[in-house]
Amino acid sequence: LTLGIGDAAGAIFGSFFGRSRWPESRRTVEGSIAMLITMAICTVAFRLRDFDFDKVETDCYDLIKREFVFIFIPIVVLEAVTSQIDNLCLPLFSIVLWCLIFNC
Repeated sequence: LTLGIGDAAGAIFGSFFGRSRWPESRRTVEGSIAMLITMAICTVAFRLRDFDFDKVETDCYDLIKREFVFIFIPIVVLEAVTSQIDNLCLPLFSIVLWCLIFNC
């Protein structure tokens, strides 16, 4: 999700529409926002696929909010400040965050 979807979407969107660069980085703010939105949309789609609409459950939405705040935002920040090693750092950082948040 982080590299295959988020990073790719951020790179494509940032290349075409990016105007505002992060300080001391070649990454764009627009690309980072696209990365964040793309990962969030995919996560919502994956979570709602297994959601039982016959029950009123807030667990799914609480889970999505936790992922957004504690996993996706830090990943986007790390991606914005890394230079060439993001393909190594992002997956490792993602795994660590997932395990810390969800007690793997």
